[in-house]
Amino acid sequence: MEIVYPPVGITHIIDQIPDLIADRMATAGRVQVACAMQPKAAPHFGTGIVIMTAFALARLFQDTFGKPATVLLDMLDNAPAQTTVIDGIQYSLCLSHAAIDGGRSAAETNTEPVRRLAVDASQRAGTGFGLRRYSQIQAQPGFRHGLADILTRPQVFQPLFSPSGHRLRVRPVCPRCGLVDKTARTVQVRHDNGLTLAFRCGNHGSQAARLDDPAAVIDANTPIRTVLRSLCFSRDRDEHGIETVVLNGGDWAGAWMQRVYFDGLHQLGCHGARVPFNIFTPQILDDSGAKLSKTLYLTRGAYADVPPAWTSMQAFEDRFGAAGLDMLWDEVTRWVQSPQKFFRNYTVRYLEYVFGQLRGGDHAAMAFSG
Repeated sequence: MEIVYPPVGITHIIDQIPDLIADRMATAGRVQVACAMQPKAAPHFGTGIVIMTAFALARLFQDTFGKPATVLLDMLDNAPAQTTVIDGIQYSLCLSHAAIDGGRSAAETNTEPVRRLAVDASQRAGTGFGLRRYSQIQAQPGFRHGLADILTRPQVFQPLFSPSGHRLRVRPVCPRCGLVDKTARTVQVRHDNGLTLAFRCGNHGSQAARLDDPAAVIDANTPIRTVLRSLCFSRDRDEHGIETVVLNGGDWAGAWMQRVYFDGLHQLGCHGARVPFNIFTPQILDDSGAKLSKTLYLTRGAYADVPPAWTSMQAFEDRFGAAGLDMLWDEVTRWVQSPQKFFRNYTVRYLEYVFGQLRGGDHAAMAFSG
């Protein structure tokens, strides 16, 4: 199998990935690489790629700039564990409140393998890391201030965050049971001495949550959460000198970045070099060119013809063992050290070829030499 690395876009103007943030790092005290994931299950293989890439980039930035680098893993435990319909309203139960393992929440149970993988990658990279829950993310003053701005100007933000549905999906989490009005049909914004969100829980009836109440947990859907999270990163740089590089899978690039991310942050007064820099990991694709989707894998049993190692980190470790993790780390490290290898996608067939040497073949060494 011949492996080629054709030059694309950004690779024509940079020699190494750190060049992309060199101007920002000139005035920053340290750098953090931040990624987010929903702990719906044990890590998908793609999630493992993102985590290892985050630590490989952190080490590269630390070595290049001589400034401390860390990784921040945001665990989005506000994601739905299950849905139900009560009185005609669709509700979801947050992962943070869904008990599945001896009273532990689904989020806690599924965060443990993420933590183990992060500890392993941290030791390889020589950089530290932290984990946050969604309740911590949304409680930040910058998040709440930005959310108030969005709710005050729906005519501006609906076309950005909900161009087809025309509804800003911001919904308080019931503090007693964790239910969320998924489509925000019962949520009403009230401007009475500050912003209050009135809502109805299917189990506990009418309630209200004030935006200035730090104990309230306000669930925001992906577009709003993404923008407000980066707004907070921007403020971290202004106030604490922390340069944050946001790491995402490659499927979040393109139109999403223009319409949701840049336009949304601009409307909140964050633009230019104040916008946190985003880097996108290579996607793992099937033979048809489609990405391996965790959602399809979990809910529809897709990819029956794909070896389990490429849809589940646990299956990957079962198949390749500790040597597989060593080899995966080496592979990801090679990606981040070469823009031509990083700014592209890889197929399952490529992975089968490369990792074939763990089954006794010697052809994979050729792939690493390209």
